Amino acid sequence: ESRGAHQRLDEGCTERDDVNFLKHTLAFRDADGTTRLEYSDVKITTLPPAKRVYGGEADAADKAEAANKKEKANG
Repeated sequence: ESRGAHQRLDEGCTERDDVNFLKHTLAFRDADGTTRLEYSDVKITTLPPAKRVYGGEADAADKAEAANKKEKANG
């Protein structure tokens, strides 16, 4: 699973996996000093998560989005 600054380039880890890994990570320090991790689901309230693209890939995505909007506007 790769995401933002935590991108991995090794095989099998190059794409986001929102189904299994879109979680809030909660860290707690217990009375004995040990650390405990728990996870909670992320509630999407506005924009759905999407791949971030840059450079040529972003330019192509922008052109495709503009063409799609133009097509919808023209009916």
